[in-house]
Amino acid sequence: MAITGRLSVISLPEILQILDRGRKTGLLTIQTAPDNQTEQLHYVWLSQGRIVAAAHRLDHTELVSMLVKRKWIEASTASELRAC
Repeated sequence: MAITGRLSVISLPEILQILDRGRKTGLLTIQTAPDNQTEQLHYVWLSQGRIVAAAHRLDHTELVSMLVKRKWIEASTASELRAC
């Protein structure tokens, strides 16, 4: 399911509420307006409507650090992931 639009029309909390109620799983990508000088992308991963991770880069650096910090993965596994 692909949805595009402006956050000035529907707010981010409203979007997250819709995704939560629909128990959606996937990646929500938020992009700054095209007229912005420096385009920025932000990512929110959802599992059954719940936010499981968020980042402003797709190199997995922040996500891997969070997984290690919460002791969900071992440091050796994190090193392997960062090498990918």
